[in-house]
Amino acid sequence: MFNRKSKSKTALLLVVIMLSILFLPVLNAYAITSQDLYDEMHLPHEGIPHGVPNDYSWHLDPDYYDLVFPTTVYPPVSSLPHTWDHIVPWGAVYEAEEGNPAMNTRVQIKDIQGFYLSYAENQWHKLAYELAPVGGFYPEDFVGDAPQGEIRTESDGSISVIPGGGRTFHFFTSFRTAVNNPDDIKAIYSTFQSKLALDDPNGTDDRSSARFVADAGIDLWYDGGVGFDNFLTNTGLALSRFRYVTSNYQNFSAYSARAGVDITTVPAPPVIISNQTPPPTPPPGAYFEDFNDNLAQNWTLPTGISVSGNILHTDDWGIDPFATYDGEIFEAPYTYKINVKTGAGGYGNRTKIVFNAADSNNYYALDLGGGESPPIYLNKVIGGVESTIATSMEHTRINIGTYTTFEITYISGGYITAKATQNGTTTTLFDNVFDGSRTSGKIGVSVRASVTQFDNVLVFEPIPAPTPPIPEIFQNNVVVGSSGTGTAEISNPSSGYTLDPDFATHFSSYFNQQFSSQPQPLAVVTPSSVTAGNKSVSQHGFAKATLCRHRFDF
Repeated sequence: MFNRKSKSKTALLLVVIMLSILFLPVLNAYAITSQDLYDEMHLPHEGIPHGVPNDYSWHLDPDYYDLVFPTTVYPPVSSLPHTWDHIVPWGAVYEAEEGNPAMNTRVQIKDIQGFYLSYAENQWHKLAYELAPVGGFYPEDFVGDAPQGEIRTESDGSISVIPGGGRTFHFFTSFRTAVNNPDDIKAIYSTFQSKLALDDPNGTDDRSSARFVADAGIDLWYDGGVGFDNFLTNTGLALSRFRYVTSNYQNFSAYSARAGVDITTVPAPPVIISNQTPPPTPPPGAYFEDFNDNLAQNWTLPTGISVSGNILHTDDWGIDPFATYDGEIFEAPYTYKINVKTGAGGYGNRTKIVFNAADSNNYYALDLGGGESPPIYLNKVIGGVESTIATSMEHTRINIGTYTTFEITYISGGYITAKATQNGTTTTLFDNVFDGSRTSGKIGVSVRASVTQFDNVLVFEPIPAPTPPIPEIFQNNVVVGSSGTGTAEISNPSSGYTLDPDFATHFSSYFNQQFSSQPQPLAVVTPSSVTAGNKSVSQHGFAKATLCRHRFDF
């Protein structure tokens, strides 16, 4: 993290992982002006942070550095030169130097994010975003350790804390974000939102007397995985001015730009502002677990996966746990939904959404990788042997700093559909893929070399599509259909029948509806006109329709 002491001193900062809640972000391009951004890095502090030594370079003013991506050799990782290419937005909240008399006020924090300004396009692009940052309490001078305090999750998805008593709360995104083309980066900026809130909503409102100050910053790291090493692997790019936290949300921001760049002349930076989306309401008879009691009831959690901060999460990059919900064996048809988020930066950092599981040697899994364009597999493990059923044409990322909702539907006969939803957009990963190896089992999660967070587990029976009414053209005919077997028939006495000129259109429309719930719904193919005599058009599929001596295979 940023060196919050004078440049000759160091500190080892520890990470405490916290919950990020499901959200719907809104982009507000005008919440911060370019002049605001300049002021954050060049005006003196509005309020002085308590307990910061006078000889610290940022005691009274911001710390600003021109943007440089150094190239160094770090022998523990490689003997070859490497250009530093990962950033972390961060912030801190202090009691003000004059002291804080308020006894019932907390500081809420949300929407931590980072953007870069492209030379080629002169536009800002998102690097990182999280609704709720992670962080911990530290001594105000960052020397030694400090007792940890409560980090509370609020109704809007933010977190809230009470700094003071010699402690500051320092927070950041839960992962480092790769900078793919440093040469194209003209500037980087970070921001977050903060406001005052009541500790006890039924207590005295003393927010007007509260004195807390906050600042923002940006760190640059050697890569995405190397540990802290006395600032041989990370450095600070910016530490903004401290300003007072008020009763309304406001942005606290920092930036670093290339030498000679006037930040007041660039486009205004964008801001992502979250709107809270409540957890889904489970249908009757569904299984739902949001871990809000910090328990995983009826789950088997081996070493390496646990519940804290109201989420289920893995605890270490080096542990590969396999966890299942043992309260029920699910049989077709059912849909399994779960929210997933990770900081994994490599394709080999795998997260698995497990279903139809008997144990760790027999199950299906939606196998997701880290990185920016990860391969996604539908795998099975039978008798301890893993194989791939199908590979998705999509490459949905799960290390974007927010939750992705995955939905797996398993229906009778062994047909599997998987979808991913991010920011309201749903992508189909697998569509009615067949495999009959396992027909029922438990749901769960597993990882390999990844720190991943899970939330809002929901399993329910999908509601079948209503049976469409029989079109008038077929009302006097005998109509037989079975969505389970995929067969249908329309019959009419061979004498005296007539055909509507638009029969083919009606026929196609009706049976497209009738068989929309088939394992593999296919378009109905019919001739453009029908005349006496046998007539057939074939397409691979499951349903057959017969009209007197007129037959259609589709």
